[in-house]
Amino acid sequence: MAILGRPVSLNRDSIAQASINYYWSYGMFNISYNEIIKHTKIAKGSFYKLFKDEDDLQAETLKIYFDKTSKKNFKDLDVFKDIFEMLKFYLANYNINQYCYFYVSYAESYKLGNKSKLTIKNLEKKYKKKIHNLLIRHIDLHELNIKNINVKELVSFLFDSFLLINLFKRNKLRQQTINYEKFLFKSIKKMLSQ
Repeated sequence: MAILGRPVSLNRDSIAQASINYYWSYGMFNISYNEIIKHTKIAKGSFYKLFKDEDDLQAETLKIYFDKTSKKNFKDLDVFKDIFEMLKFYLANYNINQYCYFYVSYAESYKLGNKSKLTIKNLEKKYKKKIHNLLIRHIDLHELNIKNINVKELVSFLFDSFLLINLFKRNKLRQQTINYEKFLFKSIKKMLSQ
């Protein structure tokens, strides 16, 4: 008896995973939807049954990336109590040629569709909550006066700093990355000592 229909491996997750690597290498806006379809080697009709449009695919790739990569990084963040310890670890263990798919997509989100923008907004909240929790642990550990620290501003500064470092890395600007890392440490120390 012949089995009819799409193979079981043909699902949103498997296509989104294959698309992530392609988007990650070339950027979401340097590749057409048709190129992604060719890259995944799936018939156009099957592709459109799973993803109604490019925005749907891009939003799914962000969710998959978060579920498979960022959640691991989030668990790593929970280990740290000191913000400088976390930054040193992150910067020392982060390959200069590596960058975060989420942050690069975030930087280009003004070009994305509504579904992708909403996905990015939701993921941004999760990232900022993790950074906030780490800052609170740091403040408690060092018995800093929280009344003197604008935690919300510092969370935004750190989030934006990770964004900038990722853009430097994506564009292979090694010296700018190193210079910004020095600036980052000085700025955080100043913001924590207010």
